[in-house]
Amino acid sequence: MDQDVVEQEIVQALQHALKDRYQFRSLLGRGGMAVVFEAQDLKHDRSVAVKVLKRELAAAVGRDRFLQEIRFAARLSHPHILPLLDSGEADGLLYFVMPIVHGGSLADRLSTHAPLPIREALELARAVAHALDYAHRQGIVHRDVKPDNIMIHDGVAVVADFGVGKGLHVTEGGLTSAGFVLGTPAYMSPEQVAGDSVCDGRSDVYSLGCMLYEMLTGATPFTAATAQASMAMRILEPPPRLPTDKRLFPAAIDRVLQRALATAPEDRYETAAQFAQALTTALAIGGGPPELAARTQKSVAVLPFVNMSSDPENEFLSDGISEDITHVLGKVEGLRVVARTSAFVFKGKTDDVRRIGDALGVSHIVEGSVRKAGNRLRITSQLIDVEDGSEQWSSTYDRSLDDVFKIQDEITAAVVTQLKLKLLGNTTNPPTSTDEFDTYETYLKGRHFWNKRNETSLYKSLELLNTAVEADRQFALAWSGLAATHLALAQYGLARPDEAMPAAKAAAHRAIEIDPTV
Repeated sequence: MDQDVVEQEIVQALQHALKDRYQFRSLLGRGGMAVVFEAQDLKHDRSVAVKVLKRELAAAVGRDRFLQEIRFAARLSHPHILPLLDSGEADGLLYFVMPIVHGGSLADRLSTHAPLPIREALELARAVAHALDYAHRQGIVHRDVKPDNIMIHDGVAVVADFGVGKGLHVTEGGLTSAGFVLGTPAYMSPEQVAGDSVCDGRSDVYSLGCMLYEMLTGATPFTAATAQASMAMRILEPPPRLPTDKRLFPAAIDRVLQRALATAPEDRYETAAQFAQALTTALAIGGGPPELAARTQKSVAVLPFVNMSSDPENEFLSDGISEDITHVLGKVEGLRVVARTSAFVFKGKTDDVRRIGDALGVSHIVEGSVRKAGNRLRITSQLIDVEDGSEQWSSTYDRSLDDVFKIQDEITAAVVTQLKLKLLGNTTNPPTSTDEFDTYETYLKGRHFWNKRNETSLYKSLELLNTAVEADRQFALAWSGLAATHLALAQYGLARPDEAMPAAKAAAHRAIEIDPTV
């Protein structure tokens, strides 16, 4: 049957079965297993993407098993995973619903801009690796990591179709007999090619390695005249190497790819988190301008301070202090400060500080702990030289909660003194712009919930940050956090974009008016 006729039949069937929930509009894309349509979610008045499995595949998979796996995947909540909003069966068709990402897919970007700049490629791959690691820890393997399934939202990678691969895994009768192949040949791991019934997270690591190779070179690592020949090559031949001329690719990046693309799963990174950490190191070594390595002797990462309080709810305070110290140090002339997102990868880890420093590409590490008891606060902090692991400076601060800003000032000033760098501008007063600890505490709690990025936590963050800015209209960081929360609510389809985006823009403008450095 003609493809257009099949798609029209699918739309008519869905429109009839789901007329009270969705109004179908246009075709967004098609693949060997599914068709994607844009639709209007009538209940929430928003545009969504509805992905529909073709009838023959739906029959081979089985309704109950597929929907069970999709429901499990719908529980995933991560900033680099496109959420599943809905799923079901209608007139024999299996479907699931996702937000529409207007930035297009990585495949779209590669079609016009390949190869990508090294830093962009490594950062996109690292974001995907973090998403994979989170899903693997929840027991879900993607099985179809490829550029078509990586959406680009405001320059950030978001992984789509999580759980679909698991939902399409072998059922009674088998998908192979139905004429379908699990995965996409150009990105399939050797164990997928061999038809292994069980593939763990290392299979996704391999697929991500193929994708990174393509981002860097403009071609997939195994290219042949046919898909069958390409799949055979990844079993029989070692992965191709990157050109290691330093003007193109530093050897460190080639080493990362060689391990990710190892033929045997046991020779690859054991987890996607290890792959992400290796990419962090590669970014520090070869993902930036040539002068980066020369600057690393003036570089620092502020690790998440450890919450030593008896109440785990006080974690927002230790995280917030770490973030604010990072922000202040970022204004010091000549000092490269690792972003919060990179440093917080090591939250809760017990890795040797020298290895962490190597991974982040810095010369010094700031670490510490926070203990809150009643109205008293004890903060310990250390500055550590990564090269030999020696402690360059340490101090303990016992203060009432009202002195929390002074403590941050003292820690920052001490670190700067030790690094013998000149402070820029207004660095002695962190731009919190509030003198009330209760307001500052409310802000930290709001940021804490924002970092969780699920529906309940984002609305809790919105409530807390609104409270903070109402208490102090000059609180720049709270306005900045409010902008980020409105943006996240729109991004995840939890608020109307025509309401959330103007609110985000207004809050961001207000933050910049108060403090242009936020």
